[in-house]
Parts: sequence; structure tokens; C-alpha cells
Amino acid sequence: NPLALIRNLEDFLVSFPESPRREQVMGTIYEEALKANAPDIAIVYGEKLLEIHPTDATVLTTIVDLLDRKTDPVSRAQAVEWATRLLEVIKKQSQGPAPPHLSKQDWTEHWSQRLAAVYARRGELLEKSGKPDPALADFQDSYAAYPNALAAEHLGDLAAARGDLDGAIRHYATSFAFPDPETSQASREEVRRKLGKVYAERHGSE
Repeated sequence: NPLALIRNLEDFLVSFPESPRREQVMGTIYEEALKANAPDIAIVYGEKLLEIHPTDATVLTTIVDLLDRKTDPVSRAQAVEWATRLLEVIKKQSQGPAPPHLSKQDWTEHWSQRLAAVYARRGELLEKSGKPDPALADFQDSYAAYPNALAAEHLGDLAAARGDLDGAIRHYATSFAFPDPETSQASREEVRRKLGKVYAERHGSE
């Protein structure tokens, strides 16, 4: 029973606050909370782990996702803050030397993809928070870091929202045609639907 285990481990931390196993116990609580679908507990202990290891990109990414799922404005604002921290971590890590088993080109491409993904993630959060201008900037930075279908689609969404139909058509067409192996068929069909809608609005038919 993961929740019972979590309660027992929390009691341990209360009884032995200076235990040398404190970090290990907090890590176990965090992992068990994820397994038990207990996001509030996972967020609390994920943040405690980040106090110890502030550059842990895996935990940062998970905390952003968990806060985003809560959908309320306060949680989403916190998600933006953690996404900003994650962006700073990725930027710093990308400046390190390439490991021996990777070429400089592969190393640069790897971090460009990571940077593009985090910019796009923060852009999504800002878009959901009703902040189109900073969201637009993030999606532009995402596409500039590493051209990708997701950023192009969101650029299309933002262009359509402000009435820039030509811009929306251009971005949707780019997203639809983009050779991105991470894009599912369902996602491409949704982009195609959006493209058809704005094209018909602009030109009278698809």
C-alpha cells in the first residue's frame, strides 16, 4: 500500500529529522507518491528534493507537469516559475563540453532539442494562463532553437487568435508538413483541421 508506506516514512522523518537517510526517505516518498497518483504529496517532496539538488532536470520536469495538471491559476503560475528554473538549468548544462562518445554536432543538436522542448512547455503554460504575448515569444524561441511541429502549431494558434489568418495558415502548414517523428497521426489530423478552417475563412474554401 503506497499511501500507508508514505505515512510511515513521513512519521520516520518527524521522529528522526537529522537521519543520514533523510534524502533517501524523501526520494522514496516522492517516487511512491508518483506511483500512487498522489500529486500533492509528490509536489511537496519533489520541491524538498530540489532544495538539495536544484539542477535536477528530471524532477523539475515532473513538478512542472504535476502543477499544470492542477489547472488552477496559482498552480499554473508556480508551474511557470519551475519551468523558468528548468530553462536556466538546460541553458547552463548546454554550455558544458561534449562527452567523448558524442560529436560536437550531436551534442549541440541534443541540447537544442531540449531547449526547444522547454521553451515550448513554458509557452503552453503561459498560453493556458491567458498570457499570449510571452507565450508567443517562447514559441518563437522554441522554433528558433530547434524547428519543431509543436511550436509551429502553437504559433498558428496565437496568430489565429489575433486575427492574423495568413500567419496562421503559414504556421499550420509548416506544422502539418513537418517531418517530426514525435508527432502522432491524430495530432497531424488536428493541425490539418485547423489549417482547413483558417484557410476557408481567409479564402472562402479549403
